[in-house]
Amino acid sequence: MYLIPSPLKKELGLKSTEYSWIYAGFAVLMVALAAWVVVRISRSPLWRVLRAVRENPEAADALGVNVTAVRLSAFAVGNGLGALSGAILASFIGTYAPADWSYQETLILMGAVIVGGAGNRFGVMMGALLLPVGLAEAARYLPQFGAPGTVDALQFVVVGLVIIGFLWLRPQGVFPERKRTFDLDGQPVPFWSGFSKKGATL
Repeated sequence: MYLIPSPLKKELGLKSTEYSWIYAGFAVLMVALAAWVVVRISRSPLWRVLRAVRENPEAADALGVNVTAVRLSAFAVGNGLGALSGAILASFIGTYAPADWSYQETLILMGAVIVGGAGNRFGVMMGALLLPVGLAEAARYLPQFGAPGTVDALQFVVVGLVIIGFLWLRPQGVFPERKRTFDLDGQPVPFWSGFSKKGATL
């Protein structure tokens, strides 16, 4: 798809540079909205159901949880956020081609979750900065040597070695999933506060 119109560009009548700043603000707003949705899910009873299905689907099924529906809901939310990010990118650059997104990009994005730490929002954000931005993009500035395409090939080799190293030495990632503590009233206890009364850890 080519010549995808940028939203409200003609209506606003702005220059390309001015519109780029407005569109960047719109993208930040959408990121904040997506983060709010993720935070709300992680603080809801659905989060405990999702974690139970992840850890032991047989036990969750025995307790009456519809494992298929829970997995489908997680799949729908995740793909909805992915579709939103893809729409923002395609509207900004004005073109989209499936060939631009190959298994290499999937490997890097999955590696970001592994490096940062699955089940931890802050860990995933840091993993995205460390791997796709800090490592993959930084390799573009390396001087070219050897045959054409050598640097690009070594980029994915290094990414693969980093993923294998984390899976072998630190599978929980840089920032492991934090266990939550609930007080006797069932309210979550912030990790920075003292535990004034006995609670349960999940």
